[in-house]
This record gives sequence, C-alpha cells and structure tokens, in this order.
Amino acid sequence: MKSAATVLPTLDNTHHLNTMSPKPLAERQAEELDKLEQHILDNVSKRLWNKEQLRKGVGDLYLLGMKHGSQLASVIQAMAVNKELEKNK
Repeated sequence: MKSAATVLPTLDNTHHLNTMSPKPLAERQAEELDKLEQHILDNVSKRLWNKEQLRKGVGDLYLLGMKHGSQLASVIQAMAVNKELEKNK
C-alpha cells in the first residue's frame, strides 16, 4: 500500500511558474488531483485504510488544494507584473 505522500507530486522548483500560463497549470493540477482522488477512493473502497490513514489522505487532499491555489496565485501575479513591465517600456 502506497501512502498518499508517495502519490502527491512535489514541486521543488517554483521558478518555472513565472513562465507558465494558467491553462497548462490548471490541466496539470487537475491531473494531480485526479491521481490523489483515485488513490484515496481505491484505498477506501478496498477497505485498506484505517481511520487515521483516511484522515491523512483527506488532509493531503486539502494540502494539495492549498498548493494549487498558491501556484495559481503566483502565476497570475507574475502575469500581472509582466503586463505592467511591458506597459512601462
């Protein structure tokens, strides 16, 4: 049995977010969410998890949502800064 931590993607380098647009980011985030959601559903439906493992899986799902919101905010902020820099040229 894999833990949710092994399913959760990690984002060690966030510098590439400045060059990313919201659409590809949202698509990648949807894939991450689907993968974690399926991991949780598989373990729950097969009754492989106890209450604590389920609680951790739900917590990981919450943290993934927080991470996605932060990433999207970074992309939108970078887009606004780039737009302002272009305007001031």
